[in-house]
Amino acid sequence: MRGLAVVAAAGVASAAPWRTPNVGGDPSSGWLTYAQYKADATSVITNVSMSWNVPSGQAERSFGSGAPGWWYGVQTASGDGALVQPIVACDYGGSSCREGTYVLWGGVFDWTKPGQGMHNSDFVDCQGGDEVYSYTQCNKEECYMFVRNERTKKTAGLTYKLPTSRGTEATLYIVLEHAPSSCEAYPPGQKTTFKNIRVEVDGKAVTPDWTAVKGGSAKCGSKTTVVDSETIEISWESDSSYDLNDATALKKIAADVNAKKASWTADEEQTRFATLSHAQSLCGTYTPGHPLRKDVGLPAFVSKLSDADVPESFDAREQWANCSVMRKVRNQAGCGSCWAFGATESFEGSRCAATGEDKEFSAGQTSACSSFFGNGCGGGQPDAANDWFARSGVVTGGEYGEDNGCVPYMCPPCKKGLYPPECETNECGNTLKCAKECTNSNYKTPFAQDKTKAKKAFSARSVSDAQKALMTTGPLSASFTVYADFPTYKSGVYEHTSGGELGGHAVALYGWGVENGKKYWLLKNSWTAEWGDKGFFKIVRGTDDCGIESDFSGTNF
Repeated sequence: MRGLAVVAAAGVASAAPWRTPNVGGDPSSGWLTYAQYKADATSVITNVSMSWNVPSGQAERSFGSGAPGWWYGVQTASGDGALVQPIVACDYGGSSCREGTYVLWGGVFDWTKPGQGMHNSDFVDCQGGDEVYSYTQCNKEECYMFVRNERTKKTAGLTYKLPTSRGTEATLYIVLEHAPSSCEAYPPGQKTTFKNIRVEVDGKAVTPDWTAVKGGSAKCGSKTTVVDSETIEISWESDSSYDLNDATALKKIAADVNAKKASWTADEEQTRFATLSHAQSLCGTYTPGHPLRKDVGLPAFVSKLSDADVPESFDAREQWANCSVMRKVRNQAGCGSCWAFGATESFEGSRCAATGEDKEFSAGQTSACSSFFGNGCGGGQPDAANDWFARSGVVTGGEYGEDNGCVPYMCPPCKKGLYPPECETNECGNTLKCAKECTNSNYKTPFAQDKTKAKKAFSARSVSDAQKALMTTGPLSASFTVYADFPTYKSGVYEHTSGGELGGHAVALYGWGVENGKKYWLLKNSWTAEWGDKGFFKIVRGTDDCGIESDFSGTNF
């Protein structure tokens, strides 16, 4: 299609780093979720047609200066050219998201002249529940775009000349537009289905091979599902679905998950968390796309194993049965130090796998001392902690109050039960100090002598690389986005089912397998053995659900 332009994007679980595109927003950071189809780089997508439904319901606030939308577009491989996007938008043309009214926006943007902004636009009013039909047809010189509201039969159409330096339009996208300032700007709990999709490449009909991608800023429970070559579903929820301080919210979410007969069971009687706000306070990881995240530049893991060497299932606890540190579940208490726990437990597990020495290392020192990136209870990232293990090393240390190691954890567990209201979540902040000597007076090994370094830190940039690294070096750290339903996990293979985003979290990766036909990862949390499946959980493997496959790192010895 010689005109519809949208960005050359990279897929998930790729060994290559994401390429930042030039046009239409950045799929690695600016889009919530999308589907893409790539034709041959020398071909041209010449015709696209489809229908889709306008989401029902009313948003609770306006997008402000943003322009949300559900749209498709085609773009050159280089990111140059003109973008045509038949889009459903609010806050454009006088529409108001809060009133549940929208416009069909037939817009053309010449990306070779970005200062001119959007031009040649045409608008059609629509409302929630309407069905839209649209097509775009191109030749070498120009494109024609058409949209129609099937309820009112009102149409908009426009023709535009193609820029002379456009390149080749060979990638088709279906997009849930960029992240708003708040998920309440989307009408909550909705789904848009793009159907009867027809695509021609070089004038001939093709069957698109779609890939579903979650953008780096994915939130609001956004998800793309490829039903078949002619049907794409984009769904989302809103943070406003549940009040973060509502004491009954977690029970409602668990009941909702169980009613949907998901691949996992939620605990409707869980007592680990009093509110969603409490669970949110423990999510202190800077996941990919977070504005505070830094590029540590860890080298990629390289393995001599082939994909054929990877078994159907693997459990590090069984592979290295002498390593009790792999089975012990820790407690980060009322502190957002999950990033330090995920990294430290990966470190001690991989060291035990390499040496056979079953030692527990100090998550407290990791949290308090790897301060170049980490911020104690306030946040950090596990790959930076793994890099710190290789550069500086870490001393031994067990749980709070244990007579184990040089620097035991500083944050006290809540003896009364819940954090909060019985215990304050900020109780740990003043005690999290970077120790320069052992704090356990009964531990006799000197601090400097007790410190252990990793040989090297690395990142695992694909599903297969993570599996091979886990098989050969031991547990890895992983980060992902926690949604409101995750704190209620009890058993089964988790995948996001209900509720909005709470924040980034880090855990330790221990294995993989298949349960009831669903592929999963096996991971250890730091919310005590009373949470989940004795402190562990399974999450769906191969779809990058919640971004779980976007941030693997580890150490070797």
